[in-house]
Amino acid sequence: MMHEMLLPKRELRVVAMMVALGLGMAACGNNASDYVINKQAQLYFKVPSHWRTAQVAGDSLSTSPLLHSGTWAEFFGPPEVEPQTVTASTSPGPIGILLIGEIEQSDFDSLTMKTLRSIPVLDTSGQATQIDPIDIVNSQDDDTLGISTFQEIMHDGLRGFRLRFVARPDSNSPYVVYDEIKLVYDATHTFYQFQVACSTNCYLAYRQQINSMFTSLRVHQDQP
Repeated sequence: MMHEMLLPKRELRVVAMMVALGLGMAACGNNASDYVINKQAQLYFKVPSHWRTAQVAGDSLSTSPLLHSGTWAEFFGPPEVEPQTVTASTSPGPIGILLIGEIEQSDFDSLTMKTLRSIPVLDTSGQATQIDPIDIVNSQDDDTLGISTFQEIMHDGLRGFRLRFVARPDSNSPYVVYDEIKLVYDATHTFYQFQVACSTNCYLAYRQQINSMFTSLRVHQDQP
């Protein structure tokens, strides 16, 4: 799910506007929820009780330049979504991944907020690069990336960003909404990435559940 993305075309304007305005119907169903807890990392969040969760291989999923090895990862998604699903554009439901890992000292010493907020993409030649969402917001260049949420987070030793953006895995795939929180806890050099991704229609259908999960996320606070 956390794969690099191709830069989209001009049609992105309409897609990004749909996501920003929240058009579409929210999925209905059971409102009961269960906790997903990582006590060592002092993190928890809630998922709908009928969703599945599973620990998966984190190192193979991470595209963050801050994590090199030993990444802990938890999959979460509706029952029709398999943990090994990695293509958000064709998934029947949202693909959720939580990544937790420790940043090496050399990387932590040079860590900037720009590095933390940057989005990994593939340019038109297929080369990996990083896009700073602030550059997109300031230039209003939605031909390259559609950003509907960009929020800085600074709280009790945690720093990071909430990002929601629209991109395309490849030129033959539909647009995908990526909704994520990336945080660093300075005291322990711990990196957290909480991400949900699915096609635009899927995101609009599951918007209520996705928002509830992000609202429930707690890091370095009392466990339930």
